[in-house]
Amino acid sequence: MTTVTFLGTSGGAGVTTLAALSVHLIADAGLRMPALVADDAVVFHARMGAVPRARQTTTDELIDGGAYALARASAALSQGQLVLVAPATESGMIAQDEALSAIAARFGRPGMERTVAVRCATFGPAPRATEQLCLPFDAWLAPGGAISEVFARLGGRTRQVLRQEWAPVLRANYTSR
Repeated sequence: MTTVTFLGTSGGAGVTTLAALSVHLIADAGLRMPALVADDAVVFHARMGAVPRARQTTTDELIDGGAYALARASAALSQGQLVLVAPATESGMIAQDEALSAIAARFGRPGMERTVAVRCATFGPAPRATEQLCLPFDAWLAPGGAISEVFARLGGRTRQVLRQEWAPVLRANYTSR
């Protein structure tokens, strides 16, 4: 079983958006669709919109786990991979760095190897360059609403980051073994 859990360092970090985008990328890539689990299922399904057609699997999971806490990170890492999402703001980057330090202190190298840090420019362009994958600001994503309604209209840079940088992470986790 493969489990990828998305946790955010703050509300509005982009956790639900990135998880919903991931569902659409998984379907586009022709991968088996994991079971979808969400801390707030109503919000997640509203953000995802229409569920894309895909081959189903019963053993893998994609979890929109809500707010980061070390205990939630521990549960995520015991089940699979953790995606730690932060807004690409100064305070968001500091919070993510602190969370990554806590994960490293508690779980060491094995925990860090199963953690992917992602920053989302949910409030406009990122204030500084970042080593982590950074989902750029996209006006189509900004107002909320269903990803299924705007997925085909995302900006070129957003599509590039999703397909070239994020999709390989998803393929590594959800490709049939």
